[in-house]
Amino acid sequence: MRSIGNNAQESSLVPRIGPVRINEVFTVPHTVAVKARLDITSGFGILPPGRYKLDATMLHPATRASSRATSLLLEVVPGSKIWEQEFGFRGGGAEAQPELRKYSLQKMTTKSEVRLYIGVTDATEQTVFRQVALGRAANSDHPQARIDRMSYLHVVHQTGPRTFTHTVVNPVGDTLRRMTYDAVSGGLRPLLKPDDEGRVSLVGGIRRPQSNDIPSAEPPLKPTKSPELPK
Repeated sequence: MRSIGNNAQESSLVPRIGPVRINEVFTVPHTVAVKARLDITSGFGILPPGRYKLDATMLHPATRASSRATSLLLEVVPGSKIWEQEFGFRGGGAEAQPELRKYSLQKMTTKSEVRLYIGVTDATEQTVFRQVALGRAANSDHPQARIDRMSYLHVVHQTGPRTFTHTVVNPVGDTLRRMTYDAVSGGLRPLLKPDDEGRVSLVGGIRRPQSNDIPSAEPPLKPTKSPELPK
């Protein structure tokens, strides 16, 4: 991947921070095309706003033959920041020095929709660890965000007239939980409630199991209360 400036001399390689993995196994039958989704933010130290070009090559392990895809041009645009908070993080175990990181909640508005994102950065926002897409949001909604004692970020936002999504993200940007809830009678929305020990729980609302739940919903799909995160 390269960042693209105003001319060819201004382009530069984007730093690699890890492998880009496809989190699914699939077979490509002869003469058939398939699609696979991948998260490029796990592999590249991105992305400040700007234009980028992504090149991809597929290598057949048996024949060592390779095939290069058509270059993809993309543009990263800044969102509107509606909430942010710094937090302490000890990423290398008990012996590591704590560091300051920052969660931010960002809104991107287009002509057709509003989408929310969680940004996980260092305190200065010079290093972006992950951008987590929360999906579509109601234009008039005011999302609620809380950090618990494990430095996990909880966000509740409205996705439909009576529908809300509860998402939990850890300090490296992994999504630990994503569950959907309906408002209870009277229109009372689900809310995040911290306790005196620093735990954050969801109160109110009736869970509506979805195919994209994290962790995956298992039969029977019955309305349940939100399970507790690890203590």
